[in-house]
Amino acid sequence: SSRTSSRASGVVEHPRRGNAFTECGLVRQQQSSRQETQLYAETKQAPQYQKQDAILRKVEPTGKGNFLLHVDYERSNDNSGEAVLEYQPGNVLALEIESPASLKDTTPAEFAVMNEKTKKDLTANGGWLRGPYTVSRSTSSGFQILIKEVGYKSHVFAEAEPGTPVKFGGKFKVPIVEGILNSLELEGASRTERVVMVATGVGIGPCVGAIETMVQEVDSASSYSGRIDLLASFRTEEDVAMEKDLNRLAAEYPQRFQWKSIISSKVGRISGNQESLESYLKPNDDGDSKICSVQNTHYHLIGNGQLVNEWKAGLEKAGVPSERVTFESYFNTMSEADMSAVENIACIVKKLAVPERETAQC
Repeated sequence: SSRTSSRASGVVEHPRRGNAFTECGLVRQQQSSRQETQLYAETKQAPQYQKQDAILRKVEPTGKGNFLLHVDYERSNDNSGEAVLEYQPGNVLALEIESPASLKDTTPAEFAVMNEKTKKDLTANGGWLRGPYTVSRSTSSGFQILIKEVGYKSHVFAEAEPGTPVKFGGKFKVPIVEGILNSLELEGASRTERVVMVATGVGIGPCVGAIETMVQEVDSASSYSGRIDLLASFRTEEDVAMEKDLNRLAAEYPQRFQWKSIISSKVGRISGNQESLESYLKPNDDGDSKICSVQNTHYHLIGNGQLVNEWKAGLEKAGVPSERVTFESYFNTMSEADMSAVENIACIVKKLAVPERETAQC
């Protein structure tokens, strides 16, 4: 096997030739006026958007309770004559599906009942279920979205037959790759040498699409050509999603991409202790001395809001410029950060920025 650690350990690493960290100056956190776009789920009323017809061509299981929705639509023009929206990994859109007259008798109880919020919105939307979803991939015929089956609405999507009509619309959030490239263009900023993505659960979906874009589009003048590392946290081994896609990318681009699946039920949270966190963040050594974990590494955080909040705070404390941190929270957005996790992140990021500190105590 090409894996450097077994599933029994709770961490699976798909190696590529890594890089060593060079000494770099630690700088104070730069202040920014970053604005966050409110999503449909975070607002009291849904934003208005032009609805477009589409077909749910395929529902692809990938990991326990995870489903990749393949949505196809006409890419030229909609009925209004306006150009149809184009999406990239990380864009957020509204996706709708008609509520069925009844569910299968075998439907688990936790998926069979709508909550009051869903019932109210279903009535307001003419019998169609809807919600905000983050695009995982843009395809020649449409887009793909990775979902977790957690309730009535997601269950309806997961159980839909191929060819089921759906509707979509709206375009929110900056795509992942665009956010990373924006940091390359900052005046006076050092070149981005490494991208670290930290994802939980189905947050891995948009990361896969963004990674595919970055490793395949290297000829563009504005493209990113550096290292990419993905830390993907799942509760159990069975929950791991899109594993084949990630293994394929790691095999095809071994000099550029590496990923690790971290099973929290076995090894705890990514930032649970400093020793483990350091092993996750420190790539293999291939003699590359240009990377600094503070000055020229871009971090993208996506998934559980508590994890996102902890990493944002930890990276800020470590001195990572705010422009080098992009993020999206799926849930738990108001959760307070665990300060021990914040300290662990800050300590290890600073430690890896200066090799001489590798033997020092945080």
